[in-house]
Amino acid sequence: MIRKSTVCTLLASAFLVLLSCIPSTGTITPTQIATPPGWIMESLENPVCFPPCWENITPGVSSIDSVQNIQQKYPDMSIETERGSSIVQMVKLNLSIYDNLPNELLISRFGKPDYVRIYKCDSNKRCEAHMVFVDLGMVLNLYPENTGKFQKFIVTISPSTSVVNIYFLEPGLNNYYRNFGGDAGKMIPWNDFGTYSSP
Repeated sequence: MIRKSTVCTLLASAFLVLLSCIPSTGTITPTQIATPPGWIMESLENPVCFPPCWENITPGVSSIDSVQNIQQKYPDMSIETERGSSIVQMVKLNLSIYDNLPNELLISRFGKPDYVRIYKCDSNKRCEAHMVFVDLGMVLNLYPENTGKFQKFIVTISPSTSVVNIYFLEPGLNNYYRNFGGDAGKMIPWNDFGTYSSP
């Protein structure tokens, strides 16, 4: 039988442990919850133009000189050009760790991707996987868990799998390969949400 004094001591100890977790300001700060970034949602709900164009920047058409103001407005965006050219080759939108953009939001807006490509995997059991929209010139970059073994990479893509980067490039598979390398043998036809394994 537990004595009343023992229970009181245990409760007092637990209370002191809880107090030590409270910041010195005396208030408990709630954990930041990842949400869709407002600047991406704005461009989805009120688009200036449609992929592969983003904010009036069209890969293969727009000059790097014409996008400087847009780069200042969106610091999480980067532009790539081919060496020796002033024409935009690719637009890259970077999301932060505090952003959560489920890929289903983009699929509901633009339709289903054509292919999935397990681009590369790291030692932390994560793979970089691309959802490739060939005719739109759009690529969604995800980091799902790799559940495969050795050189067989296996990832699961669900509607809630978060997008890490969005790329816009000239439409067509050849332009995808020009920007990311690889060949047709690496592309896995989209077959709805589920498990994909490297060819």
